[in-house]
Amino acid sequence: MSRRRGEMSPAQLDREYPHQVMVPADWHLTLPAQGLYLEGRKLSLAPRRHSVYVGGSWRTIYCFAEAADADLFCAHVAGERFDPRRRGRGPRWAQVTPT
Repeated sequence: MSRRRGEMSPAQLDREYPHQVMVPADWHLTLPAQGLYLEGRKLSLAPRRHSVYVGGSWRTIYCFAEAADADLFCAHVAGERFDPRRRGRGPRWAQVTPT
Protein backbone atom coordinates (compact mmCIF):
# COMPACT_ATOMS: atom_id res chain seq x y z
CA MET A 1 0.00 0.00 0.00
CA SER A 2 1.47 3.33 -0.95
CA ARG A 3 0.84 6.64 0.75
CA ARG A 4 1.66 10.24 0.10
CA ARG A 5 4.90 11.70 1.43
CA GLY A 6 4.44 13.01 4.96
CA GLU A 7 1.17 11.16 5.54
CA MET A 8 0.95 9.03 8.67
CA SER A 9 1.00 5.27 8.14
CA PRO A 10 -1.71 3.19 9.81
CA ALA A 11 0.86 1.79 12.26
CA GLN A 12 2.09 5.29 13.15
CA LEU A 13 -1.51 6.42 13.62
CA ASP A 14 -2.11 3.52 16.07
CA ARG A 15 1.08 4.33 18.01
CA GLU A 16 0.57 8.07 18.34
CA TYR A 17 -3.23 8.05 18.65
CA PRO A 18 -4.06 4.74 20.40
CA HIS A 19 -7.47 5.76 21.80
CA GLN A 20 -10.00 5.17 19.04
CA VAL A 21 -13.76 5.63 18.64
CA MET A 22 -15.90 3.85 16.05
CA VAL A 23 -19.00 5.50 14.52
CA PRO A 24 -21.23 4.51 11.56
CA ALA A 25 -19.66 5.47 8.23
CA ASP A 26 -22.63 7.62 7.22
CA TRP A 27 -22.02 9.89 10.23
CA HIS A 28 -19.78 12.74 9.09
CA LEU A 29 -17.70 15.11 11.15
CA THR A 30 -16.70 18.38 9.53
CA LEU A 31 -13.71 19.77 11.36
CA PRO A 32 -13.08 23.48 11.56
CA ALA A 33 -9.57 24.62 10.64
CA GLN A 34 -8.64 25.23 14.28
CA GLY A 35 -9.53 21.67 15.38
CA LEU A 36 -12.33 20.00 17.30
CA TYR A 37 -13.51 21.52 20.58
CA LEU A 38 -15.94 19.90 23.02
CA GLU A 39 -16.93 21.34 26.38
CA GLY A 40 -14.52 24.24 25.89
CA ARG A 41 -11.35 22.27 25.29
CA LYS A 42 -9.50 21.21 22.18
CA LEU A 43 -9.45 17.45 21.61
CA SER A 44 -6.31 15.54 20.64
CA LEU A 45 -7.82 14.28 17.37
CA ALA A 46 -5.55 12.70 14.75
CA PRO A 47 -5.11 14.51 11.42
CA ARG A 48 -6.70 11.58 9.57
CA ARG A 49 -9.11 8.70 10.18
CA HIS A 50 -9.69 5.25 8.73
CA SER A 51 -12.54 2.83 8.07
CA VAL A 52 -13.26 -0.78 9.02
CA TYR A 53 -15.89 -3.32 7.99
CA VAL A 54 -17.92 -4.64 10.94
CA GLY A 55 -20.91 -6.96 10.76
CA GLY A 56 -21.91 -6.11 7.21
CA SER A 57 -21.43 -2.33 7.38
CA TRP A 58 -18.60 0.18 7.24
CA ARG A 59 -17.56 2.19 10.29
CA THR A 60 -15.29 5.22 10.57
CA ILE A 61 -12.58 5.27 13.23
CA TYR A 62 -11.56 8.58 14.84
CA CYS A 63 -8.25 8.44 16.72
CA PHE A 64 -7.19 10.42 19.80
CA ALA A 65 -3.91 10.80 21.68
CA GLU A 66 -5.63 11.17 25.07
CA ALA A 67 -8.05 8.63 26.57
CA ALA A 68 -10.15 11.37 28.20
CA ASP A 69 -10.67 13.04 24.81
CA ALA A 70 -11.79 9.74 23.25
CA ASP A 71 -14.24 9.15 26.10
CA LEU A 72 -15.68 12.66 25.79
CA PHE A 73 -16.07 12.30 22.00
CA CYS A 74 -17.55 8.81 22.39
CA ALA A 75 -20.21 10.10 24.78
CA HIS A 76 -20.96 13.12 22.58
CA VAL A 77 -21.54 11.14 19.36
CA ALA A 78 -22.83 7.88 20.92
CA GLY A 79 -19.94 5.96 19.39
CA GLU A 80 -18.11 2.99 20.81
CA ARG A 81 -14.47 2.52 21.77
CA PHE A 82 -12.39 0.49 19.32
CA ASP A 83 -9.27 -1.57 20.01
CA PRO A 84 -6.92 -1.42 16.97
CA ARG A 85 -5.76 -4.98 17.70
CA ARG A 86 -9.18 -6.20 16.45
CA ARG A 87 -8.34 -5.20 12.86
CA GLY A 88 -7.36 -7.84 10.34
CA ARG A 89 -3.90 -8.27 8.89
CA GLY A 90 -2.57 -8.01 5.35
CA PRO A 91 -5.21 -7.79 2.61
CA ARG A 92 -7.98 -8.13 5.23
CA TRP A 93 -6.77 -5.08 7.17
CA ALA A 94 -10.19 -3.37 7.14
CA GLN A 95 -12.09 -6.40 8.44
CA VAL A 96 -12.62 -6.53 12.20
CA THR A 97 -12.29 -9.80 14.10
CA PRO A 98 -15.08 -10.61 16.57
CA THR A 99 -14.43 -9.98 20.25
